[in-house]
Order: sequence, then structure tokens, then C-alpha cells
Amino acid sequence: KHIRCIIKAVGNRKQYLQTGVVQSSSPPMPCVPEPPPKMYCGIVNQGNTCYLNSLLQMYFHLNAFRQAVYQMVTDGKEFAQCLPLSLQKLFYDLSHHSGPTTTPDITASLGFSSTQISAQQDIAEINDSVCQALEPLEEGAPPSPHKVSTLFLGQYRDSIRCAELQYSVTKEVDFRSVPLEIRHCQGVEGSLDAFVKEQTVEDVQIEHQGTTAKRDAVKTTTFTALPPVLLLHLKRFVYNTESKELEKVMDDYRFPLELDMGPYVSLNPDQTGQAPGPTYGSSAGAAPDPNPNPGA
Repeated sequence: KHIRCIIKAVGNRKQYLQTGVVQSSSPPMPCVPEPPPKMYCGIVNQGNTCYLNSLLQMYFHLNAFRQAVYQMVTDGKEFAQCLPLSLQKLFYDLSHHSGPTTTPDITASLGFSSTQISAQQDIAEINDSVCQALEPLEEGAPPSPHKVSTLFLGQYRDSIRCAELQYSVTKEVDFRSVPLEIRHCQGVEGSLDAFVKEQTVEDVQIEHQGTTAKRDAVKTTTFTALPPVLLLHLKRFVYNTESKELEKVMDDYRFPLELDMGPYVSLNPDQTGQAPGPTYGSSAGAAPDPNPNPGA
């Protein structure tokens, strides 16, 4: 058994080196404790901000997001007035502190009121707000493959068709997260099947030959561009029309280790020949080193 000790007296040190024994009359030798292993640390709830904490932990565990934030110029502003600076501080705390860190600077830089801090917010909307606040700051950053503006950004196409009136309209929609129904879907693939499934829409107002007519139409959705990191927003809360309240969906739900998006992607005309869609892991990415190097 190896014992790490500090022996203050020179004579005692000599005796120990010669015999391996220190007399009991010697002054006590303070033991040097082993440093605890670096562990990942949490974020304290500021009010009702558990949703925000989970989003911030996801950002931290995405190396590309961390690098993009580290490269942003902060111009010496106060933490509470500068979102990238407050994120840089948070990421440093998560990397180097052994205890939990806090988020007052984050919520202040996002302009949260005390009411917003005390109430649950929509996590997809907060993610949009963070990305929209950070994207303009990337214009002054050095060239880098790590860009918040492209990390989560994808696109899908909504199409509405009415065969009776030979009517068709298509709309390209940008997204940073995909809202998925989970009731009766059993898992991610089932939710994606429901997302792209053809739906009949009743009484659609259609401009036809100078007049407006109401007809049933068919609506389809398909992905046309996928982001490096695909965020799936599970709709755990639904509106109950009878009670007129939100209720939480408690259905069992499965997550695959890998998600093949090929069946849900339709390439744009200028993307002919490209791969039908990437395969995603079930998490945003592997957990980083507890002491991530900002320059890595």
C-alpha cells in the first residue's frame, strides 16, 4: 500500500528513508489526499428552468457548438449583457468545477423576466431564441466548420394537392427541431412515419379560375435537407378537448440506437445523386472529455 505523506522534520525523513519506520514520538504527518476524479457537474435550477438546463447540457456536450461559442467575439461586455460570454463562462464551469454551476447570467442575457424564470417555457422556442441571438455574432468569427447557424438547421417540404381542381402548392419550411407526436406511435420511427404520412385536409380554400372554392386536399410532408445534428422535439403534452387542459402523454416510447432518415427524405432537383439521408446516433454526440480543450 502506497502512502503519500509530507514529513517535515529532516531527521525523521532520513530515518524513514533508512528504515521505512517513523517513531511514534515524531510530529503527526498530514496525509495528502488523492484528488477526486473529474466528474461531470450539473446546473442548479434557477426557478423552473430544468428545461433550459437540459438544453445547456446538450450544447456543452456538442463539440461543434462549444467551439462556435468559444470563437465568438464578446467585446468586453458584462456576462449578463452578452449571451456568448455567459455561455463561455458556463462551459468553463462545467469543464473545470467539481460542483454544480448556475445560470443567472444566461437568463439575464436572454432577457428572461422573473415570471419566465418561474414558469416552464417551450424548449424548442428557447433553442430558436439562443440560435437567433448567436448567429449574427458568427459574422465576425474566424472561418470555421463549427457554425451555430448550420448545426441544427434543416428543411422540409409541405405540399397540398387537389386532384379535382388540378391544384398544387408547395412550401419549403426551415426547422431547427422536428415536432413529433408520440401518442400511439410507440417510438421515433413511428412518430416520423406519422409526420410524413399523407393527410386529408377538409375545406381548403383554393383559388381556381378567378374564384375561391372549398375542396378537400391531400397534404404531404417530406424532408429535403437534414442538419448535422437532428433535434427531435417530442410532444409530451397535448390539449385535452374535454377537460380543456394540457395533459402529459405517458405512453411507452422507444429510441433506436441508430436512426436511418433515408425513408423520410426527398431530394431537391439540384441534389440528384446525393445520398438519400444520413444515419443518426440516438444521442447528440459522445460525451466530451471532462476537461475539453477549447482549441480542439
